[in-house]
Amino acid sequence: MKDISFADYLLVGLAVTTLVLAAEERVSCPKLCVCEIRPWFSPSSVYMEAPTVDCNDLGLFDLPMILPSDTQVVLLQTNNIAKIEHPLDYLPNITEIDLSQNNLSSISDVNIGHLPQLLSLHMEENWICALPDNRKALCWIQVIPTND
Repeated sequence: MKDISFADYLLVGLAVTTLVLAAEERVSCPKLCVCEIRPWFSPSSVYMEAPTVDCNDLGLFDLPMILPSDTQVVLLQTNNIAKIEHPLDYLPNITEIDLSQNNLSSISDVNIGHLPQLLSLHMEENWICALPDNRKALCWIQVIPTND
């Protein structure tokens, strides 16, 4: 049987360590969601490709706890989300969030955190009946209430 040298052990150890560190740094796509680069148009119709997390129509009651750090677009349309308690401000490049067709009943139920790159927040077809009097809050939230 061939003896394995110290250098062989060292190389195997370094390779395993590198794989473990790489796996820890990269957050995987949330279960059932689809994570991929997709075409995206800004509100001013500028085309770009954006890392997108698509969790549409999955029956979710909460946002996924952690999303990949490079995420720019989060699609959560047609779920059962009634409140967002965990901010998304760990995602510095997020430009669009779609929360349409969920169970949100108040703007105060939406705690997304400080997102300086956010351009679009879609909240149509929720259960929001009143908007706050604070006009400053409406500058970054574009809400289209339903007449239901």
